[in-house]
Amino acid sequence: MERVVIVTTTEEFLGKSGESRTSRGGKRLLASTTRLAITTRARRLLTVLVLVAVAGGTAGVEAASVAVSWNAPTTNADGTRLTDLAGYRLYLGTVSPTCPSGSFHAVSSSTSAPAPGDTASANVTALSAGTTYFARVTAIDANGNESACSTAASGVAKADFTVTPSTTTSFGSVTVGSTVDRAFTVQNTSTASISGVASVGAPFSIVSGSSFSLTPGATQAVTVRFRPTTAGSFAGNVNFTANGDTVSRGVSGSAASGSSLMTITVTKSGTGAGTVTSSPAGIACGTTCTNAVAVATPMTLTASPASGSIFSGWTGACSGTATCILTVNTAITVTAIFNKVPSVPVASSLSPASAAAGSAALTLTVNGSGFVASSVVRWNGASRTTTFVSASQLRAAITASDLIAAKSVPVSVVTPAPGGGTSGTVTFTITPAVPPVPVASSVSPTSATARSAALTLTVNGSGFVASSVVRWNGASRTTTFVSASQLRAAITAADLATARSVPVSVVTPSPGGGTSGSVTFTVTTAPSVPPPAPGAPSVTKTSADATGVTFTIAWGAVSGATSYRYVAAFTDGSASQQGTVTARSFQLRMPYHSSGAAFGAVVCIRSVNATGQQSTNQSCSPVPVPARPVAPPPPPEYGWGVG
Repeated sequence: MERVVIVTTTEEFLGKSGESRTSRGGKRLLASTTRLAITTRARRLLTVLVLVAVAGGTAGVEAASVAVSWNAPTTNADGTRLTDLAGYRLYLGTVSPTCPSGSFHAVSSSTSAPAPGDTASANVTALSAGTTYFARVTAIDANGNESACSTAASGVAKADFTVTPSTTTSFGSVTVGSTVDRAFTVQNTSTASISGVASVGAPFSIVSGSSFSLTPGATQAVTVRFRPTTAGSFAGNVNFTANGDTVSRGVSGSAASGSSLMTITVTKSGTGAGTVTSSPAGIACGTTCTNAVAVATPMTLTASPASGSIFSGWTGACSGTATCILTVNTAITVTAIFNKVPSVPVASSLSPASAAAGSAALTLTVNGSGFVASSVVRWNGASRTTTFVSASQLRAAITASDLIAAKSVPVSVVTPAPGGGTSGTVTFTITPAVPPVPVASSVSPTSATARSAALTLTVNGSGFVASSVVRWNGASRTTTFVSASQLRAAITAADLATARSVPVSVVTPSPGGGTSGSVTFTVTTAPSVPPPAPGAPSVTKTSADATGVTFTIAWGAVSGATSYRYVAAFTDGSASQQGTVTARSFQLRMPYHSSGAAFGAVVCIRSVNATGQQSTNQSCSPVPVPARPVAPPPPPEYGWGVG
């Protein structure tokens, strides 16, 4: 459906921000300007309300609808998670409706605990097209408690579908037992598909189109028949129902007693022969081709071709090739077409008889005899779109893809059964193409910075063919043919590694062809910039001895870095050491702190590029140095003496 969106202001729907009210349970609720606040006793709807109206035709009293949607609540007024939402009440009116009140549309909730960003919606039908409607919404919890009302939003109801004619349709005056048909047109005027049905009471009936499924903008004819069985005047309504709405159109007619005879006439045409018979009997054409029957007589006509002929179809009151079934309400003429069974076609010549490889699509004329409307030209055994000109000439659509390569192509004509067959072949010659020498006049882009990413190079010029290849500094590159004046080539990052001037040319292989002059593409010097800092290094204790601790320091690779500069020291500045490494890890030996106690140290890393530029920032990690091990005391000394 076409959606017309009207959004309310962000004022809360329960009152001004900061205003509080008392629920039925006596609990005070503080309004919010940002969400739908709900408690188990009273709820308040504080969200943006969007009213959506269905687009329709001109304003009038037609069945129409509006669709209303709003943001679903997620929390209670005290900020706790909402878990017992039961549904909503939608109040609708041609003026801002009283809310709450006893007149509302109940809307169920798909969940008792909506998630942030969830929306709810409802569609209200059986409204008047062109009328502005106002909507307000409240929320209901599982105990039936109702929140305060939202402010109102409005929109215009529009019809989902229209029916023409829009006035009462007269079927006129007919004889009892006879029929008259009238057509109505249903059109989907919304932006969504609709399905519906049409119905009417006797002596009117729906003879076609009683059900309809229409995509946006589509139409369908509904045929209504008036067939009175008694004399009198009759009136009724054709009801069209879809999407919960109903559109009615008046119908009227009258019937008089009496009967009369109507004439049915059968004629024959075509190159063949045959007969037409009727049921009930009366037509046997060959001999009897006209018959007078009572009004409203149902009639079946059967066509039977003579030997050597085929029945090609009906014109007049019937069509197609099936049995003709009709009701004689007026004088009727039906024509049966009989044609001779087609003979085997003969293909004798072609125009043109040849084309160069790579030519554009063309129309091929096949000359011969025995052609009929169903004859088809075959190109190398495959059917091509064929136009019947006469019994001695056909035209076929030959595509550019049929003319790519040089070869001899057999062309024949096939006429399907009955009769018919396949002709002999006539040769169409595709001659080798002689491409011109290509001309390269410009490239786009014309330059790139050294060490740039791969790019697509457009070469402009003339004389390009599908086999033309772009050459970069004399080496072929993957080439895409765009047109005779444009090629595209894939230039790799390796092609752009160093600054230089690169000649670009185009080569077209023989026959013909050749190499174009060159156009210069410039790879400019890339500006030198410091590399980025590495990530924070990892610090792993490797070993320890009486004099110090060894750590392994490691970090990730850095684009553009060729080496790394490190600095390490205790946090008091002592035991400072520094150096440069090319690998992304090294062994760091830290002595025990001079105090002998455990002491923190820090190691920092900077990236260095090939020109010696260091990263602006450094990445540091702590190095935990434990306390110096305490040596055990020496063993006691014992003296021995002689008393």
